[in-house]
Amino acid sequence: MLKNFSLTIAYLLLLSVLACASPAMADTGLEMPGNMRAPDITLLPGYQAPVDIAGNWAEEDIKEMLGIKAISAYPDNTIRPDKAVTRAELASALANGLNLPPGKEVEMPDVSSSHWAYQSILNALPYMAVYTDGSFRPNAVVTREDLAAATVRATGLNRKAVDPAGIAVIFKDYRSVSPGLLHLVAVAVDQKLLKGYKVYEPGGSYKDAGGDYNLYIRARYPVTMAEMCNMLNTARKGC
Repeated sequence: MLKNFSLTIAYLLLLSVLACASPAMADTGLEMPGNMRAPDITLLPGYQAPVDIAGNWAEEDIKEMLGIKAISAYPDNTIRPDKAVTRAELASALANGLNLPPGKEVEMPDVSSSHWAYQSILNALPYMAVYTDGSFRPNAVVTREDLAAATVRATGLNRKAVDPAGIAVIFKDYRSVSPGLLHLVAVAVDQKLLKGYKVYEPGGSYKDAGGDYNLYIRARYPVTMAEMCNMLNTARKGC
């Protein structure tokens, strides 16, 4: 039945995805913050770019996120673009990259007021899921679908009407998307925030013998620093 699902729309959706290529919550109805930061990447004299981003596919996104102080380099002047992102790091990048309004004080058993990302976590909390025991788990790794869901909520895009069935046409591993996040992930794909991975056949094509695209969403894979910078910077400026 999915094979017959609006092939024209599916094709256009696929082109849209390729054109930009690399715990569920209820719809909050949140509006996009009206004070989104404009890019400011003025570099101070003596500034040295992180030593490990030259040539990275997300180099410009990383530089712009550094420029608006959404992220910071490590003490050794690295960004570690392939490192998995933690929930605290996402909260910090989300709060500072999208200039989120101050959040209300909330008691969390595993985040004290002395935590380095405490205020950012409070600011990002309306857009990120908490666990059933009330914990935030700041050191837990963020997945690709987690990042997509938080970004869509924080930018107010969760109100967009997007048919989640389109994901099943585009991605071979569409079943990897958590059912509760399906709409939010579909919006992220529609808005070119979340890109698929091409898996090539031995002959160099990324179409299989049946002519279907070998495109994978890898929804529950850990998200990297480069991927986070790319998605948030794209969302911040608009694709």
